[in-house]
Amino acid sequence: TKMSCITWTVPVATCVASKPELPLPVEENDELGCIYELEERRRVATLPFNGEPQDAEVSKARQQLFEAVQKDGLIPKLDENGRPIFFFLQNEAKACFVEEGLGMVIYEDRPSFTKSNEVGLELELK
Repeated sequence: TKMSCITWTVPVATCVASKPELPLPVEENDELGCIYELEERRRVATLPFNGEPQDAEVSKARQQLFEAVQKDGLIPKLDENGRPIFFFLQNEAKACFVEEGLGMVIYEDRPSFTKSNEVGLELELK
């Protein structure tokens, strides 16, 4: 059976990131893991989305974004398997930090017409 690996990227506040030793919010085990790593500069395209990462409409939004990027003459960045690198920005989720690092995440309830989340596609840097 092929397992899916879900990566959740949480921006870290400067006051937390500046600590020489960042504690991990979960203990390492075979099922859960957490690392801190600096993300390099990247170029992305996004499309406003009213929904959650698991919604069926995400596939349609990805296709729409991919087609718009190509129409604009931009080049999607590909992973090691030659597939475009899509991501989901869940802007209604707010990370809260404590002295020891990531403390919890709070989800804001927002009206659906705000389309507060985004489907994204990584692009080649020019």
